[in-house]
Amino acid sequence: MKIEIWSDINCPFCYIGKKHLDLALDQLDFKDKIQIIHKAYQLDSSLPIQASDMSNQDYLTHKKGYPAKQVKAMFDQIKQSAKQVSLDIDPGISIPVNTWNAQKLILLAQEHNLANQMQRALFDAYFTKGLNIADKEVLTQLAISVGLSKQQIQQGFDSEKLNQQINQDIQQGNDLQIKGVPFFVIDQKYGISGAQPIQSFVDVLSQGYEEFKQTSRDFNSDGATCSIDGCN
Repeated sequence: MKIEIWSDINCPFCYIGKKHLDLALDQLDFKDKIQIIHKAYQLDSSLPIQASDMSNQDYLTHKKGYPAKQVKAMFDQIKQSAKQVSLDIDPGISIPVNTWNAQKLILLAQEHNLANQMQRALFDAYFTKGLNIADKEVLTQLAISVGLSKQQIQQGFDSEKLNQQINQDIQQGNDLQIKGVPFFVIDQKYGISGAQPIQSFVDVLSQGYEEFKQTSRDFNSDGATCSIDGCN
């Protein structure tokens, strides 16, 4: 059963929501039957690649138009929500930069079964360490830390295929009328919007898996067979 997740690295509720999903999966005895597929999304494609003197609070107040008091209250709420699932998040130290190359690394890592690790490293870099996740040197070190090679990373940065995949993911999200992230699609049937409570994930995944079992079969491939190449 597939879970497709649209998210962006500069979204704190994407970080919290993914942790809620992970904790829900830990409660399910069919966890190993689930495939996580990461989908790219950009909350603000106009953000620069080069870091500026603009803080995350400045970005939200001056560019997005939120009152300063509202931003502070939002930051406090995010910190408390994160602490409840043992995440250390401080949106105030985050550097507002473009996440395109960070998204490319997640999709690259997905090809090597390292997407979850890559995403966690990026979330931690952005929300806990205050690193510039648009800087290729920073991104390279993060990708190396999860097991990608320098050659793979450089090929990822240069990959037009990954650029096209990001555009396709964003277009698919638009087709699904996704207005905000995180957004989870369960087996192409159920949509979950936002950092829902852990039990909500447990309930929807359990329901989805029961239906999935009705339309899928697990085949035991250990028996003797014959093919056009012979018998074994």
